[in-house]
Amino acid sequence: MKNFLITSIIAILLIFIPFFGFSQWAYHHYFQIDLIAPDCSGTFKDAVFISADTGFYCYSQYCSPSLTESMLKRTVDNCSSWQIAKSESGMGCSARAVKFFPPYVYYLRNWQGFLIIMYSYMGSGWIQLPWTPGVFYRDFYANSPSDYKVIYSNGNFAHYLNDTIVLLQPFPDYTVQKMHFPIDTVGFFIAKPLSGSNNSLIVKYTPTSGFNIVYENSSENFKALDFSDNLTAYICSNNGKIVYSNDLGQSWHTIFTGASSQLMSIDFVSDSIGYTVGTGGTILRTQDKGETWVLQETPYSGTFDKVFFTDQETGFILRGKILFKTLNGGLTWIKNESMSNNQLLAYPNPGSGDIKILLPEGFDLSSQYQLTISDASGKVIFSQYNEMIDNPFRLQSDIPPGWYIVSLTSDQKHFNTKLVIK
Repeated sequence: MKNFLITSIIAILLIFIPFFGFSQWAYHHYFQIDLIAPDCSGTFKDAVFISADTGFYCYSQYCSPSLTESMLKRTVDNCSSWQIAKSESGMGCSARAVKFFPPYVYYLRNWQGFLIIMYSYMGSGWIQLPWTPGVFYRDFYANSPSDYKVIYSNGNFAHYLNDTIVLLQPFPDYTVQKMHFPIDTVGFFIAKPLSGSNNSLIVKYTPTSGFNIVYENSSENFKALDFSDNLTAYICSNNGKIVYSNDLGQSWHTIFTGASSQLMSIDFVSDSIGYTVGTGGTILRTQDKGETWVLQETPYSGTFDKVFFTDQETGFILRGKILFKTLNGGLTWIKNESMSNNQLLAYPNPGSGDIKILLPEGFDLSSQYQLTISDASGKVIFSQYNEMIDNPFRLQSDIPPGWYIVSLTSDQKHFNTKLVIK
């Protein structure tokens, strides 16, 4: 009996040990999409962190052709809570991307055939750049809000300087997909021929020579590019390969990382240290300027979409709506229980008029519960029992300006969030 018990315990441990953090990668956060009504659908678009605790993510939600919404959310407390940073509703709204080119955050969305670009200094206050009609977004790069570049969905490249297009370039022979400008006036693009061939291209731009193909290969499948310094480029390819140049694109070479996956994203945190991620849960790290790459342990077999670091110690990996985080330069990747969606949210916050109350994920609307709103003195100004049918719930009550505590109590569980009415 004793031997049987020991054997059973060992078997159980072997099954569950992989889920208890023995891997150096662990679940950090799952981005939640707020749906206005049960028949709405939401699409996650992009996320970026600008420091260890401050980040953004954007998504679109669709309820009908005339009721769509683009949303940008912000956290300043390491994902413990998320607030609405920008929200627009109407026909043709859709979030496209959120980017960080220090010290500015850029939020890109489409609206009724226009590409809308907004920027903010470290996420505080938002300024809109000139509208661009008739085209949607493919990629974006900014030296500053007065000097930025856009690849549009029609394949055209535009360079804006002081709110004026100084270069508008169509490409009759190939489609540019991603870009990077290591120097203000010198840029690199990954592209595909319009002829339908399987070739992958690297295109270089300089003001004197214009756009020229500097590398072409039929066995490559480029997905992303990054520079570790002003001269050294790295481009993600298939079969674990990285194509690189250390002379600003004059010559190109292939690095074989030892992985066999399609690499999807790459980011160098310093001249020597970089990360790349891809399909099959691939995570690779280099400490010697890309000469050798070490495969990292991973808990997932799916595709990692994006890797980005805010400093040499703090980095993030994105897989769909799941976020992973390191605080020690990639040595370990942590799980934080406070990152769950088990929270109560009110938005817009600050807000006025129609306020939405988002219940914690998985909240049972058939259970016994009470929702209350109290003012600064503790006086209850709104109370409702077991009457919500939607999540989020629309609060149709006129509340005077001030700050309030929204509370939800159910089955010995209690949730609070702060609401500011302006």
